[in-house]
Amino acid sequence: MKNAVRSWMLAGMLLSGCVHTPIRPNSETPHYEVKCGGECLELKQRTRAHRDALLQRIESLCKEGRRTSAHVLIEAHVETLLDHVRRRDAKTMPSATELEVARTLDCVIQHPPGDGLETLLIGKGRNAARVEYALREAAQLGKEDQWAQALDLLDRNQSTIAAYPYHAIQARLLQAEAHRHLGQKDAAAHAWQTAAHGAATLAARCCIPNLLERVAGQRPVSAPWPVEVARTLAAVHPQPLMADVPVEVLVWSSIGQGRIRASEGAEALSAFRRAASHNRSETWADFLSLQQAKALLMMEQSPTATSMLTVLVGKESSPFRASALALLGAGKLHDGHTQQAVALLREAVGPSHSDLFWRAEAEANLGLALLVSGDDANGLRYLHSAQDRFHARGDLSSLVESLENELRYHESTGRSARAEDVRRRLQSAVSTGVTPKGATSTGHQRNQ
Repeated sequence: MKNAVRSWMLAGMLLSGCVHTPIRPNSETPHYEVKCGGECLELKQRTRAHRDALLQRIESLCKEGRRTSAHVLIEAHVETLLDHVRRRDAKTMPSATELEVARTLDCVIQHPPGDGLETLLIGKGRNAARVEYALREAAQLGKEDQWAQALDLLDRNQSTIAAYPYHAIQARLLQAEAHRHLGQKDAAAHAWQTAAHGAATLAARCCIPNLLERVAGQRPVSAPWPVEVARTLAAVHPQPLMADVPVEVLVWSSIGQGRIRASEGAEALSAFRRAASHNRSETWADFLSLQQAKALLMMEQSPTATSMLTVLVGKESSPFRASALALLGAGKLHDGHTQQAVALLREAVGPSHSDLFWRAEAEANLGLALLVSGDDANGLRYLHSAQDRFHARGDLSSLVESLENELRYHESTGRSARAEDVRRRLQSAVSTGVTPKGATSTGHQRNQ
């Protein structure tokens, strides 16, 4: 039994950071993968970020009765799916999956009840349709260098657009561009700052790295970042990072975290490096090294990631030393070095590291390592401890991932009664109202 479980769990291991990696067409790929990074390792079918494959995966999850898992996947790919919903052919009837996606996006982005993307798809979204039309027309007028007309159109629809957060940020960026072309520098700066504040607020609860990066890229030279941006983004970073740093560090770190969640390892690495280029804090330097290592692991560049993590582990005073140990342990588990993984992960979650960043994730990973090594009792004990921590911090996505890992383990070992119990716990996780995690929300603060 032990060897069978070990073979089954290790056969499909593929480093992918905190998200799924794309399926390569016509290649032999394992059925399962182990996710490695700040999030917990995950044994799960691979998902391609491409919107068609993404929609197929969401449809499959819904048909299997795993609607919560579908919602977690939608939240990780907000911008890809939002773009699909907004650009799809209005002449064709929306599928049940598209309606499910639209309903979830309405909830995540917080669109007006009864007049969001779902009603837009069925032709009943009056204000939603008006907002889409205004943005399309304004963008087209800008392309035709008719900036005064574009600005007038956006101004006339501003009160309606304001109820749609993502659209409102796009509208403000268009207004800033219009004012810039019209030589109205102060108005352009004000419009951009409003967009920046809105983007930071939305990014704190929603995975929108593309929009946040667009905001950063359009900042007028003379316009400072609003103080609210720093305050909002600092609140979703771990407690040891409260040191005063340039707001660009917070912005690009948030972009990087969003990129990781959206399956974009290379882009995440670039964002974290951009954050590091603005940094002056040693604590932040350690955190950004940890995040870069996570992105490198996602990109399957283990040697470089290991080198960075080893340096961090050698810094006894760093608040992220234990997190580096945990990430090294996850990498060892991926490579099949189970006993080394167990040792590293045990040290990471030990009593001397009570302030461990990513403690719940490290416990979940240790649970998987112990299950691989045949220690069923302790493996499940650590998994259940991690699940309790995920629940306590309101992290639905990680809780669902951990429960599904446990479900797959019981299914693979023929324990149908235990598997059924986990299915009931998955359903309970939804009914008890656990709040989904936002894009950069670390609910991981302190030692949870």
